[in-house]
Amino acid sequence: ISSLLGVLSLTSCEKLLDEKPEYTVNSITAFESETSANMALQGCYAYLTEYNLYGQNFQELLVGPSGLAFGQNNNIGYAEFVSLNISETNTTVSLSWSGLYKVISECNYLIAGVEKSNLSDAFKGQAIGEARFLRALCYFNLANLFGGVPLRIDPTTSTTVDLPKSTREQVYAQAEQDWKYAAENLNAAKTSGRASKY
Repeated sequence: ISSLLGVLSLTSCEKLLDEKPEYTVNSITAFESETSANMALQGCYAYLTEYNLYGQNFQELLVGPSGLAFGQNNNIGYAEFVSLNISETNTTVSLSWSGLYKVISECNYLIAGVEKSNLSDAFKGQAIGEARFLRALCYFNLANLFGGVPLRIDPTTSTTVDLPKSTREQVYAQAEQDWKYAAENLNAAKTSGRASKY
């Protein structure tokens, strides 16, 4: 038994540990077919509907300080909006900020993945056009709310994680460039809930 254990301990398990999962989606397999790339694109749209953004929080961020409404709970964040004295640690602000950048990040990864893929040029133009439309919408909102913000148009890496702030004008210019690309590349056909040429 000890001899058998000794022989087994000398053999390599490297091949046994190499895995090639067939049923997972990652940054490579997501863009191998139009179906999976479309699912990734729908994920970009889905982040807009979450609580941090249009699901609830973003409206509170806009309505609270407008003077047209007031918070009816004891949340200190809403009280800051009513008083127009909003601190930098306000959770409503930070949730909207992180929600907008989440959509931007997902759009950047989708754009990069679709550009490198072997998908048809027609599909690439449509998918990238929709992602750039969404990214422009987020940057337009960020520029309106915060002025100059970090401008991310590529997937984030360890070397680009700390980008400096761009000016409000640069952010608006990027949004305009993305929207022009979308207008030139999106189909005219309307799909419910999706960006079109119009």
